[in-house]
Amino acid sequence: MDTRTLGELLDTLGEPALRLLTAPAGLTTPVTEVLLYDAHAPFPDRAPGALLLAVGVRADAAAALVDEAAAARMVGLVVRGGDGSSSGQGPSSGQGPSSGQGPSSGHVLASEQGPSSPQGLADAADRARERGLALLTVDEDAAWHHVHLLLAGAVGARPSPAGGAALGDLFSLAGAVATAVGGATVIEDPRQRILAHSTIPGQPVDEPRRQGILGRQVPGSPENTEQYRVLFASQGPVRLPALSAEELPRLAVAVRAGGETLGSLWVVDDGTLAPDAEEALAQGASTAALLLLRARAAQELSRHMTGDLLRRLLDGTAEPATAAERLGLAPGTPVRVAAFALEGRRRARRTGSRPRCGCWTSYGSSARRGTGGMPVCWSTGWCTRCCRGRTGGPGSGSAGWPRTSCAARVRR
Repeated sequence: MDTRTLGELLDTLGEPALRLLTAPAGLTTPVTEVLLYDAHAPFPDRAPGALLLAVGVRADAAAALVDEAAAARMVGLVVRGGDGSSSGQGPSSGQGPSSGQGPSSGHVLASEQGPSSPQGLADAADRARERGLALLTVDEDAAWHHVHLLLAGAVGARPSPAGGAALGDLFSLAGAVATAVGGATVIEDPRQRILAHSTIPGQPVDEPRRQGILGRQVPGSPENTEQYRVLFASQGPVRLPALSAEELPRLAVAVRAGGETLGSLWVVDDGTLAPDAEEALAQGASTAALLLLRARAAQELSRHMTGDLLRRLLDGTAEPATAAERLGLAPGTPVRVAAFALEGRRRARRTGSRPRCGCWTSYGSSARRGTGGMPVCWSTGWCTRCCRGRTGGPGSGSAGWPRTSCAARVRR
């Protein structure tokens, strides 16, 4: 039940961290583990459900690796590639200059030097499609150990509606960063909400920081907005001046994963920070990225499980009392159910066509407190891979439901 599917993994990480080129077996295939390819170690005979990272293998020369991964019943292969505009990535036929030779297979693999060519990616996608293997890409400059940590963290995530253990880990990280850097530290999300803060005795905390921690939100101002613009345009830690007489300067760094901004770390700079404060803060940002992605993965898994429970409750295959408890509803609470169909699905039924990603088949559902404290449940039909940014969809910054949907409100 806790096993992540390929589709859930893509929903959790999303572009540009991870791009899908082909998935001939579909997106509901379970992913059980993430493996690093080692050309000098025996290739596993069987690894069902594994996702293999093609370390040291350029897409142009990965044909043999595609074949071996498919023979071992792996779910997919991840190679370095461009922006995902090409149709494929991986091998088709060629094998390039040697950088290592696997003792179990004896084939020669090309070194991972230089970007994969568009044709090489296309050939690899064709080969993977023939063998029933999913093919995914990451950025050309992505570090394989970082990719492995991100994917392994997402695959191993357990459901947690509020981030659970990951949130506790963020507080621990804030304390560790504050100790290493020498200043009070907070971890924020992209909306400037404070997720965690340090509590190291003796480290100064000015009034704006104190108000931000109490309200769990950084106080807004035009000057603040400009500092965030400078921060997110920078590729490393930046030192920012105080914005008022009651405020101290800041040392800050953006938290990113695969080009996506996940948040930021801010340290109060009272002039006594450690000599290697910038380096320590950058290392803290790398760890924060992993924790934030893990929290997102846990929330995504919880959302999928809740959505599945809601569907089973509505079609009569779930036990009502148990379902109500898991959905946070008191037993016997009267509810009003609204049935609806999305325009895209009705159109697909008329024409016999379906979205390429099959997004109409995987609704998510959530529950939050609406006006007057009434629980509100809704179903979302947009797919984060192909419909991101559409009005009313998950990428729009709205509540997260399609414009054409109806909310099912729980009323007394």
